[in-house]
Amino acid sequence: ALSAQIHRELSSWTAAAQKQANAHLDALTLARFAVAAPLQGDDLFTMFREAMAWRAEYGVCAIFDELHPVRLRASGATDRQRRVRDHFYAGVGGVARDGVPFFVERLGSADLDGYTRDAETLELMQQAYVAQLEMIYRTARAASAASGRLCYGLIVVDIQGLSLLGLRRGMALIKFAAKIVSGRPMPGPRVPWRAAQRPGSSQP
Repeated sequence: ALSAQIHRELSSWTAAAQKQANAHLDALTLARFAVAAPLQGDDLFTMFREAMAWRAEYGVCAIFDELHPVRLRASGATDRQRRVRDHFYAGVGGVARDGVPFFVERLGSADLDGYTRDAETLELMQQAYVAQLEMIYRTARAASAASGRLCYGLIVVDIQGLSLLGLRRGMALIKFAAKIVSGRPMPGPRVPWRAAQRPGSSQP
């Protein structure tokens, strides 16, 4: 039903949003939205449409391409890529024993005060977080396609060393991240990711 409704309405969307939609019409991705929408109190079609519109408007694919971990480590990395490589606090963890891919956010070691010191750095770290979530999303899609069942990525948040002062100073970035993960009003992309928070984690 969702796929049919999308195809009926697709021609009225922007060209960029149509491109995003066409790349997300596989059955397992639509099932991911079907699971997430009622949990977040959203209409399924509206959630999908707004997610595709947000992805197109924010340039998620371009950000992911620029800030992909392989590009960050390349010898010809740009200044933006080097800054993300050296200062962003999240990345790939590995694969758990049950086969679930996991990702680590070392929030306690993040320079949240430095991130929010100027608008340019804050925007770059926000884009780095979008790229991180896109990595999780794409990994979960690939795992789902390989296994033939709906799979999720696990986010492990390491808060060891995080102070209340640091939390307050980094609130702009934390609020931005929370809007994306929770799928609430824009600028979040409203795409379903599953997050798990743990009070301190070991090295992956």
